[in-house]
Amino acid sequence: MPSMAPMSFNDVTSLKRNSTTANFDAPAAKKQNRGPLIHHKLNWLPTEAERHQSAPQDGESMDTLLERAIILALEAVGFAGADPRAIQAFRLEVEEYMLHLLGDVRQSMLISKRTQPTPGDFLQSLHTHQLLLRSLLPHLNPPVPPERAHIQLSPDTTSPIEHQISSNLFLSGAPNEQTRSYIPSHFPVFPSEHTYKATSELPSAERDPRKVRELVAEEARLGEAALRRLVGASSDLRTSDATQPGKGIKSMRAKRDDAWKEAMLAVTPGTDDWSKVSGMFAGFEGQREGSTSAGPAAGTSRMSADALGKDLLSEVKAERFDEFLHSLRAVAPLQDHVYGIPALDSLIAIFHTSGSGPPFAQQSHTSASKSSHAPGQPRPLLETRPPVLELAGATACSGKTQVLYHLTALMLLPQHHDNVPLKGKEAAVVLFDLSNTFSILRLHDIMLERISAAYLSANTSVDDALALIQSSLQHLHIYRPQSLSSLLSALDALESYLLSTPPAHLSAPRPLGLIALSNLSAFYWPARLEAEEAALNTDTSATNPQPLHQFLDQHRALVASLRDLQRTFDCPVVATNMTLSAPIYSPEGAKVRPHLPAVWNNFVTVKVVLQRDQVPRFGPEISVEEAEGERGMRWAAVEKAGFRGWVDWWGAEGWSEQERERVRRWKGMRFAVRHEGVVFM
Repeated sequence: MPSMAPMSFNDVTSLKRNSTTANFDAPAAKKQNRGPLIHHKLNWLPTEAERHQSAPQDGESMDTLLERAIILALEAVGFAGADPRAIQAFRLEVEEYMLHLLGDVRQSMLISKRTQPTPGDFLQSLHTHQLLLRSLLPHLNPPVPPERAHIQLSPDTTSPIEHQISSNLFLSGAPNEQTRSYIPSHFPVFPSEHTYKATSELPSAERDPRKVRELVAEEARLGEAALRRLVGASSDLRTSDATQPGKGIKSMRAKRDDAWKEAMLAVTPGTDDWSKVSGMFAGFEGQREGSTSAGPAAGTSRMSADALGKDLLSEVKAERFDEFLHSLRAVAPLQDHVYGIPALDSLIAIFHTSGSGPPFAQQSHTSASKSSHAPGQPRPLLETRPPVLELAGATACSGKTQVLYHLTALMLLPQHHDNVPLKGKEAAVVLFDLSNTFSILRLHDIMLERISAAYLSANTSVDDALALIQSSLQHLHIYRPQSLSSLLSALDALESYLLSTPPAHLSAPRPLGLIALSNLSAFYWPARLEAEEAALNTDTSATNPQPLHQFLDQHRALVASLRDLQRTFDCPVVATNMTLSAPIYSPEGAKVRPHLPAVWNNFVTVKVVLQRDQVPRFGPEISVEEAEGERGMRWAAVEKAGFRGWVDWWGAEGWSEQERERVRRWKGMRFAVRHEGVVFM
């Protein structure tokens, strides 16, 4: 694409030749008329003090200077005064105009992949706003006297009292202010350290001899009273043991015997009679009852008991309680409906069901797990992990956000309300709105229509639908991060927020039903640009390699955070995304080349691509009258057209043959978007 040439003062459409191809030896008549040559200079020369003066950095000073410039401009055109509200409105208009102008400059700079703007960026911005360069000439000589146009960036506001305070070295903050060069010079005097640092105060020791003796005597009295209470308690215990000798010893011995019998019955299969088990350890029982006979038989029984105890202890596996619960998930039957949509739940069951294993059990495909399994040994338990679903849109308005609204409403609504089935999950939802497009009003309408339809089916009138929706929306936690780094920080702090004690939210009694990420590609290009700029600005020596893997490391951290949250809360994850490439059709199915790193694609259980049904366009030979006549039928066809979802076969090489066959038999997902929400067909 040819670069846009800068504009001249006389003609907007004039073209500027490249300096490398310009003929400077040509006659003067053939050269372009570039207008008068203008030399710019300052209307006043800054003093030596002003040259080393720092510009104000706070917003209040900038607003004051901008309002002063507006007042001078109004006086120059004949206004004698202005209302403060009018001045403020004028300033807001100027700020908005400058933001748009500088926004175009920044856009031109980023398109050219530069970190600093150039004059060409400003020329492009002027051209976008239809401004000629010659229209700026009158502003070089404004009708304002130079003495009034001259501004003082940081006036000297130091009072004599401040000079007097600063002369005292103990109360002066000048030494600390000198070490902080970033503080503007027009700010107030920096305070001394005693105004913001606490001075430690140690308790003073008692030096009066009489008071010291009194404190020592009081401590001795308290210690003697504690000893009397201890001796009295021990004497009472001895008295009770003397009245009933052997009762305490026998009771403890009986408890140990009962525990021993229960353990032996538990580890001895095929019998529930203690008499049969006691015969196996007769010698050991005699030794435990206090036999004092010494001989080879007693030693042999003791050694056999010790060996048996060691064998039993070696078979005991020690693990934490959370690890025990995590292992319990692999053997306990879990729910069959994860998302509440039959088409998606049947698809998820393909990848989360093994031939003999429980549902939602996923086996690790790493080489380490394969090598650790020896032939003839029992196969280890499958790794349990809730599913991760990615909804990708082949085109814009493909219905992925509408499906996300439907899933969120299902998770938030209760199962029953006033004995009316709402078929909800009654769980909490954490939503990361990365593109700031999630509408609470649309979610409110979908929940209201769903509640009204449920009550209508039950022939019951609903009175507190708005209160039910409000109480359900209290369990929706929305995060709107502005970058990929802030998203990672929010994910790291999510566990402590949800498990805070006391709870910092109202969702403590509810389980976490869903973690949703809306528009996962929102930070794709900014993160790529940030990684490339960091690679360019980093030393490429051997001791400091350039961060080429920063973009990949961020996505690895994203996957690790989501995996930890799934392990803690046992909840599914759904993410919406936009594809950047067209589908590739193959005999097995359609494939879409992913643009996110492979670590994310390996983390996703299955990827469903959503696409809107195409409505045939008008033919090229149709007239305007015919098109107007078919307007009603055309609109009916557009409303009737729905959406469909199909499985992305990219990366299907890792699927088993059974999974491939079951995916081929999957009927797909078809739905329509109506005012009441998503209607599945």
